[in-house]
Formats: sequence, C-alpha cells, structure tokens
Amino acid sequence: MASHISLKTLAVLVLAIALCVQGTLGAITCENLDENTCAFAVSSSGKRCVLEKHVKRSGEEAYTCRTSEIEADKIQDLIETDQCIKGCGLDRKTLGISSDSWKDINN
Repeated sequence: MASHISLKTLAVLVLAIALCVQGTLGAITCENLDENTCAFAVSSSGKRCVLEKHVKRSGEEAYTCRTSEIEADKIQDLIETDQCIKGCGLDRKTLGISSDSWKDINN
C-alpha cells in the first residue's frame, strides 16, 4: 500500500515538472528577440512584439524589441515564418509605434 501511494506521488511530481519545463522552454519574451524575429511575433503572454528604432548619439541606428500592450486574439508563442512574411509582401524590419515619434511632433 505504501509503495502504491509513493508511485502516485512520483507520477504527479513528474507530470508537474514536465509541464513547468515545457512552459519555460517554449516561452517567447519580446525583449529577448532580435531585430530579425521581433516584428510579427506574439509573446507567451499573448501580447504582440513591436520593433523600435533608436538613434544613438554616434548616429548609429539601434533596434529594440519590446512587448506592446496589444493582445493577440487566441495566439501565443508565435514567431511568424519568413515564408509567410514574404508571401504577404511584408518586411521583418517593420517598425512599430515608438515614443520617439511623439518627440518629433512636439518640436
């Protein structure tokens, strides 16, 4: 009887660990994506990723991927394929709304 209870406990523990590891390994975080995968991606939380361009003091352009507040409908953990992007006539370097554009309006 004691071994039967311990086998159930072990099975539940293994299942719980498997679910946790799967969620951890498959999670997409926008801030960890580079400029070639950011646009048209959806994070594991279901929020869309947005690519922003910043100009450094040296004049060099730098790109940052951020999580937007826009939630995708029924989609999570998705980085759109290159085939789909090209098929739709889109570009991976498509920029999102940046707070820098507001500075230009006010000047």
